[in-house]
Order: sequence, then structure tokens, then C-alpha cells
Amino acid sequence: MEQANRTDALPHLPASDRFIPGRPKTPEFPAPTGETTPPLEKILGESPAIQQVRRLIAQICRVDVPVLIRGEPGTGKDLVAAAIHYAGGRAGRPFIKFNPAGAPEPPIEGELFGREKGVLPDAPGRRIGRIEAAHGGSLLLDEPGQFSPALQVKLLRAIQDRQFERLGGARVRQADVRFLVATRYDLSAAVAAGAFREDLYYRLSVLPIVLPPLRDRREDILPLVEHFARRFALRGGHPFRRITAAAVDRLMAHPWPGNVRELETVIERALLAADEGTIGPEHLPAALAAHDDRLPLPGSLEARVAELEREMIAHALGRSGGNVRAAARELGITPRIARYKISKLGIDPALFHRRRPA
Repeated sequence: MEQANRTDALPHLPASDRFIPGRPKTPEFPAPTGETTPPLEKILGESPAIQQVRRLIAQICRVDVPVLIRGEPGTGKDLVAAAIHYAGGRAGRPFIKFNPAGAPEPPIEGELFGREKGVLPDAPGRRIGRIEAAHGGSLLLDEPGQFSPALQVKLLRAIQDRQFERLGGARVRQADVRFLVATRYDLSAAVAAGAFREDLYYRLSVLPIVLPPLRDRREDILPLVEHFARRFALRGGHPFRRITAAAVDRLMAHPWPGNVRELETVIERALLAADEGTIGPEHLPAALAAHDDRLPLPGSLEARVAELEREMIAHALGRSGGNVRAAARELGITPRIARYKISKLGIDPALFHRRRPA
């Protein structure tokens, strides 16, 4: 599988899609104008799935071919598309996004390919389309599966032959654009159902990227929480000190149907509601409590003791980089008792390995 994703294992690519002479084969990752964080570093997480996504981006940015990015809503498809653009040879040129969002076909075609004067009664003026606006750069198309068959044919021509005409026009124009396509759907199923052109699908999926949902990479939840909390604290002037172990439990137990976007919203609201920068379970949405079956009844002596133990053990593990023996030594208990309590309280020491001091 790894070999199939290698760019040097694609001898069928046309010469125009291979490395450009004089361009270094080891890509640098410049930031967009006004940004300080390289785009690849914005793909946060240390899970194997996210590490693979970063490796694919580093490979894909070297060849100028279409990319199909598939993932559930909120998994970061736009972020991946931006990383591919700004890490590649078109970084200094426009990065244009187009989301048709269920609009009728004539306006969609006019927005994408442009239109000549007087073609649409409700929009009489001439308009440059997104493909022309992205000339020399990249165009992110969102959900092309909703395009009509006729529009799919025109899109295939623009991608494959790099040619198109404006709506109502006769002049053939050149499409010097890299197409990045984002979708939540399995387009191969749409092909099988006859709803999406097979030739267009295969042209788009030369180098596909599938983004994992957050529920399948829970080891990334805590790093994301810290990132969002510190970012919102910096932007809004709200202090952030820590997040309690009970709050972490609820975050880890939640299935996150809205993925990273939902987590970002939850942390922003929690930080606004938190007292003195400490996020506890009371600052999280009630919906998160429904999935946390590890906590005793709130307010009971058992709950208070469990919360204190969980917090002390979690902080000790954080300082020891997930080393149970070192954490037990700090807490003044035996490693056997530490392991028992870690198991009883549902704490995963592996989540703290990344915090090991340098």
C-alpha cells in the first residue's frame, strides 16, 4: 500500500506532471503570505494515520496532478488542500475555493468556467470564473459529485486537456490550474451507481488522500485540545491554565461526529466559560456527559475522591512522560498500586508519552 502511494512509482504520469527541472526534489514548506506556521505543521496530531497523511502531502506536492481528498465533515479537508498548494510549486500563485452548495447548474457553470455578457438574465454582466481566477495556482472544488453529467464532461476536459470555454462563449481558454477535490462521499460508489463519470473519477483519484475521523485517532485529542485552548487564549485574552482529568475523560469518551471542527468549537466555548483558565467537565456541553460511563455520580464523596486521584495521577504521568514507575515514585505509592488505579480510573499512560521532557 505504501509503495502504491510513492510518487516515483507513477511512471504513467505525463511529463508536464513530473518534477519541474530546477525545482528541488525535497520540498520546502513555505507559509502563506502573512502566516508564520508552515502549512504542513498545521496538520496536527501524532497518530499513525495523521503521520501518513503528512507523508502523502510531502509526496503529492512534488507532482502537479489532481488530488482527491475524502473525509467526513470537520476532518480538515480544506486544511490539507491548503497544505498541498502552499507546499508545492504553485505556492506563490492564487489558491481559490469553490463550493457550489446545491446551486442550480447555470450559475454553477458560470461561477466555475466564467460567463459572457448577457448569458444569464439575472446576471447580465461578464464574469471571470474560478478556473481563470486560479490561473497558475490551485482550485479547491468541494463536492463535485453533485455536478450534472454535462458539467462533469466539461470539468473532465478542463482537467485532462486543460481547456475550457466560458458559459456563452466560443473562445477556447487554457486551464493552467491544479485541481484539488474535497468530498465526504465515496465517489467510487457514485460511479457504480451511474451518478458520476468513471473517467472523471479516475482522473481525479491519481493520488487520493483519505482523512481519518477523530474517533479513530483518539491519541490526537489531547494535543488538539491544548492547541485550541492556547490559541483561543492568545487571541481572546482569556487565560488557560489546565484541563482537569474529569474533563479529559469526557472528551476522550465522546464519539465526535463533527470531528476536529466540533472539538474546536467545544474548547472555545469551554475556555470562555472556565473560571481562571481551568476547564472542567461543568464547562463542556451536556451531550459529552452522555458518553462518559466511567465517572461516579457528581457531588458524591466517591466522585470527589476519584476526581482528585485521577487528576494527581494524570499530572504525575504528564511530568514523567507516561512512565508509570516514575509517576508512582512521585506520588509515594508502589507501581502495582499505581497501575491498579490507572486501570480503575480509565487513564491511558500512552497519551502522556509525547510530554516527556526533552
